Amino acid sequence: KFFFEFGLGSIVCADVGEGLNEYRVAATGGSAVTVRGGQVYIGGGLLDESAYAVPFAEDIDAEFTVPEYSLLLLPDDRSGVSASELEGHIIPSRSVFGKVRLRVYPFERLNIFG
Repeated sequence: KFFFEFGLGSIVCADVGEGLNEYRVAATGGSAVTVRGGQVYIGGGLLDESAYAVPFAEDIDAEFTVPEYSLLLLPDDRSGVSASELEGHIIPSRSVFGKVRLRVYPFERLNIFG
C-alpha cells in the first residue's frame, strides 16, 4: 500500500475513532509500552519526545504490547488522553491513510516534515 516505512516519531494521517487526524507513531508492532509519570517508555527506555509532545496526565499507569503489524498512534498533546483510551490508539498499520509531509492548517502550525 505504501512505499515508505513508519518509524518512531513519524507523523501519519489516520482515524483512531476521533475522525481523520494527524498522529505520531509512538510504537510499532511487538513493542512493549509503558506509560507512567506522564511519559512513554518503549522496551523500558524513555521515548524522548520533548521537542514536540505534551505529556500524559501524571496519574496514567499502563503497560501493554503493541500487536504485530500494528502501530500505537498518539496526538502531540496527550494531556487529554486517558488510560482507557490508549487501546483505541493502537491500529493496524494498513489503516494508516498516509505519512504527513506538509501541514498547512492551522496556519500557525504550518510545517514541512522530513
